Amino acid sequence: PYLRSHPLTTQRIADMHSRVAQDAPAPAPATLEHLMMAARARVLSRPGVDTWRQWAAEPQDAGFAARPRAQRVPAWYAATLSAVQLADFAAARQSLRGLQADVHGDGAAARQARLLGAELELAAGDAPAALTYLQDSVVLDQGKAGAPAGRPELLLRTQALLHTGATAVMAGPLQTWVAAHPGDAAAWQALAQVWLQQKQPLRAVRAEAEAQVARYDYAAAVDRFKAGQDLARRGGGDYIEASIIDTRLRAVQSLLKEQAAER
Repeated sequence: PYLRSHPLTTQRIADMHSRVAQDAPAPAPATLEHLMMAARARVLSRPGVDTWRQWAAEPQDAGFAARPRAQRVPAWYAATLSAVQLADFAAARQSLRGLQADVHGDGAAARQARLLGAELELAAGDAPAALTYLQDSVVLDQGKAGAPAGRPELLLRTQALLHTGATAVMAGPLQTWVAAHPGDAAAWQALAQVWLQQKQPLRAVRAEAEAQVARYDYAAAVDRFKAGQDLARRGGGDYIEASIIDTRLRAVQSLLKEQAAER
């Protein structure tokens, strides 16, 4: 072994075992929410249509109802999301009902089931139905009625309201979110869509630019900020927004130069 550049796999395993305390407590069992997210990751890794069909049909297997809850819940989740990927929304809704029944009493898992239901209905093109899944997730946030409870609720609710044209209530919560999380590209993009629907094109262009900054695509961000300057010169917005764009453009141009120098 002294002549090898790397130890053998068996040696590595033996060394790892020797480092683990023999009296270490056993790890806690995975929560239902964790199992559901693991199932989500498997489905979204795009394993192929045949695998999606297999997972979508798994709850119909004989003996499925006799499985432990910790096995049924991720299987229900994978079946629902796989059916969504296959655009079989009737099957997805049926699997979702099974999932909702099995997660009853577990708050975190029930929340994930509601989010999945909203995602399902958005994929099916039924925005009002998606909003019904998000109603229980809306709380009072800093005195603002109707602010979603978390990031998934925030983005899903915005997507649903974009389809209904009632996005005015989402501008405030989204602005608050990106102020605290400026690196959230998806939130900036959602805010851009909201502002565009609210006929505020200059703000929408700035939000699109900030989304590119969050993705470290500084060249694209500079392009959008310059588009915002052109729009402001034509009278497309207030001077405060134009000043913000000018300041951000200079900052991002500096970042672009640093990025080019590193290459």
